[in-house]
Amino acid sequence: MATTKQILGKVTVTPKGEYQTDTEYKRLDIVTFEGSSYIAKADNTNVPVTNSDTWLKLVEKPIKGTDYFTEEDIIAIVGEVTENSESAFNIFYDGMVEEFNKNSTEKTDSFNKNYDDKLEKFNTNASTKTSDFDTNATKQTDTYNTNADSKLKAYNDNHDEKVSVFDKEVETATNTFNTNATEKTNTFDSNASSKTTEFNNVVTQSTTDFNKNANNQTESFNTNAQEKTDEFNANASEIENKVNDLEDVQDTIIPKQTVTDSIININDALAYKTLDFKVDGAYKQDGEPTPDTPAPINVLNFDKVMKRGQNLFNYKDTKEVNSAYSVDEDGWITINVDNTDGSKGSYYNYYTNNILLKPNKDYNVILEVKEVSGNANMSIVSYWNPSQGQFQTSWAMDFEDMKAGKVYNKICKTNSYLSPITVSLRTFCTFNSGTSGKLTFRLSVIEDTTVTPEAFVYQPYKATDYVIDLQSNEVVGLENGITDKLQIDRQGNINLVKNIGKVILNGVDDYWWADDSGKGFFSNKLIGKFGSEYLLCDYFKPSNNYITWSGEGQCGLGTSGSLWFMPTTQGMSLDDWKAWLQENNVTVYYQLAEPQTISLGKLEDIISTDEGANTFAINGNIDTKISTTYALGLKKYIDNKIAQVSQAIVEGE
Repeated sequence: MATTKQILGKVTVTPKGEYQTDTEYKRLDIVTFEGSSYIAKADNTNVPVTNSDTWLKLVEKPIKGTDYFTEEDIIAIVGEVTENSESAFNIFYDGMVEEFNKNSTEKTDSFNKNYDDKLEKFNTNASTKTSDFDTNATKQTDTYNTNADSKLKAYNDNHDEKVSVFDKEVETATNTFNTNATEKTNTFDSNASSKTTEFNNVVTQSTTDFNKNANNQTESFNTNAQEKTDEFNANASEIENKVNDLEDVQDTIIPKQTVTDSIININDALAYKTLDFKVDGAYKQDGEPTPDTPAPINVLNFDKVMKRGQNLFNYKDTKEVNSAYSVDEDGWITINVDNTDGSKGSYYNYYTNNILLKPNKDYNVILEVKEVSGNANMSIVSYWNPSQGQFQTSWAMDFEDMKAGKVYNKICKTNSYLSPITVSLRTFCTFNSGTSGKLTFRLSVIEDTTVTPEAFVYQPYKATDYVIDLQSNEVVGLENGITDKLQIDRQGNINLVKNIGKVILNGVDDYWWADDSGKGFFSNKLIGKFGSEYLLCDYFKPSNNYITWSGEGQCGLGTSGSLWFMPTTQGMSLDDWKAWLQENNVTVYYQLAEPQTISLGKLEDIISTDEGANTFAINGNIDTKISTTYALGLKKYIDNKIAQVSQAIVEGE
């Protein structure tokens, strides 16, 4: 491709010195005048530099008229140069563009003229060539069409003749094939029918033989299987009986002891399953009921039997603990406080939740000291008031009286009533103003008060819970001492022996009749034993005065066993009585004529004792009696025998 040169004209500035009036200046010439510099915007002669249309000031002379530039001059000059540079550039650029456009216009005109001439010549030649091509194409097309028509006619004539011959041959072959196919099909169908009949006969016979053999085999298998099953069950039953007999013998031989209490403490157990575990039903009713002021009846409810080891103190089950304490996995508790300047609080609590303790009983509280320093004070057991802490005994020590590696103990008595208490052991350290100290300690609470600090061996807190599902059954007791009993045998089977029944009287059922005196009403809803001690009621006081009808607001069982009530409103009609029952729904607990046993399943883990100390309780809502028969440790058994022999000797003397 040819390269086109473009004349741009003058594109650089030319210094011309001091401005002269008679001198010819070209565009982009630079002159000085009275200390300032100017650039020509266009060619000129005798045009003063002050003419802004022709000249552009580039740099101003010093502001103060001195021969040097001050800081202010430099700042001003920089500003002017910055401002004028853009104008100078624009002058330079405009000149170049003007020159370029002028040259471009000339070149474009020349190019366009040459292009038009060549285009006209091309069009003329193209028209001539196109006309010649069209003429030749028409001739060639006519010739081709003539030849094609001739060849097509010859092909069609030949094709029709061949198709006619082919169709005749196909018809003949088809007829022959159909005749042969029919003969073959008939022969095949005949053979197939014969073979099918033969095959079916064989299959039928085989099936009959197979079923007969299968039935014989199945009958034989079932007979053998039943014999084996019977034999296995007999052996299993025999083995189970022998195991039970062995356990019976073992349980008979093993020395054992039965203990009953609200919380059972054992210190002499053998590591063995408990031979039985029982829970008595119970109730609690605050106040004496009347039809106007009922007294709700609370009955025993629980869902677990709890077993604890020798150490009853659980350092993890806390009620209120100050953040200054830290505890490790071995039960060591550490506190480190410096209150010498008096800027900190005085009391640092470490309260724990309820321990399985009996009321009004002595327990051995043991303090182990691992590290101690300072002059603070520790309250190991603190009695505040009957609702704050299970113990009525207090025990405190100064840090200065403790020694690292020592064990201390004190026998502390519990309060006489523990059920409303939410804090078990109130332990805290006191750091009054001017005191400081660090203490690492460990606590234990054990039932055995004979253990001395010298003989004490720490046992971690150990807890095992056995889940009991009462299945919505109530475990109730009556005033006469007759109770329901939950029983767990040595295999872990749970049975609830129901001696107490329950009825809710709502006045809907038609089982009421009025006494002839009009003072009371009888019901056949339940039949129980005669006597007020056999009843519990939330609206009426149990009584035996129904004969004289002298006790308003009372209820009882008549000599025939029917239930009677005497409302406080005399002359109440039977309909009024039923309406009152519908509104109030009276609950009555009564002694059953015959006990009923309800199976509650089986424990996942059989209740057992650990070697030595064990504590058993239930998480009941009210206090009751529990009992267990456990295997006695050998040492305790020998001690008992020695005591019996000694007693016999003394009595013989």
